[in-house]
Order: sequence, then C-alpha cells, then structure tokens
Amino acid sequence: MKISRMYVGKDGITHFDDVEIVLDETISVGKKSKNSPSFNLFFYETSAEYNKSLMTRHSPSLPLLLVHSSGRVRIQAGDGESRVFSPGSLHSSACFMEAVGVGHVSEVLEGTVEVLVIALAAGEFAVKK
Repeated sequence: MKISRMYVGKDGITHFDDVEIVLDETISVGKKSKNSPSFNLFFYETSAEYNKSLMTRHSPSLPLLLVHSSGRVRIQAGDGESRVFSPGSLHSSACFMEAVGVGHVSEVLEGTVEVLVIALAAGEFAVKK
C-alpha cells in the first residue's frame, strides 16, 4: 500500500514523494501494518466556496494522515508539483508548522471534499533522506 507524503525538504520547500506502508503481519482476514502511534482523529469537509482561503499557502499545525471519502482536490506543494486526490486517496502531510517551509495550496475541483484526518505522533512518515 502506498500513500503520497508531502514534506519540507532541506531547501525549505514542500515536496511530494510516495511512502510504502508495509503490511507485515498476517491475520485471519489478510495482512495488516504495525499499529500507528496516532493520537487523534477528526473529520472535515470543504467545497469550492472556500477555494480563496485554500489557495493561500498554508501548513497544518501537526503531522497528518488524510483519507479522502468524497470530492476531488488538487494540492500543490511548494516546489510546484501538484497531485489530485479523489475518494479513497491517502496522503500524509509531514510539513507541519514546526517545519513549515513555504507551505502548500489546495483547490477543490469537484463536489464537497470530505476527509477523515488522523493526527500523527511526531516523526511518523517523517522524511528519512
């Protein structure tokens, strides 16, 4: 399983890369990853009416894992690379405010974007380069 991760590089700019989630434990119904040290989860939704705010560079206040359940959104990292996320997409943002860089911008492309957000423990999905 892969997720898109956004992080702040040594150049102070946000970038995307892909992180492989290792499913290394066999259970009765298949395979699973190790448990995450996540400590909080919440939901949010947004729509095109918020695009003006979303198009302003911003960074989350802590590292996040996001699971998209509806709508389509384009997120552009500080280095200019854009990725589109649709229902079922997973991505993480390791570019939280303590490591800010130039942040990222988002644009709702279609529908209401509903997202399950899991706040991660510091260092999870951190850059290991």
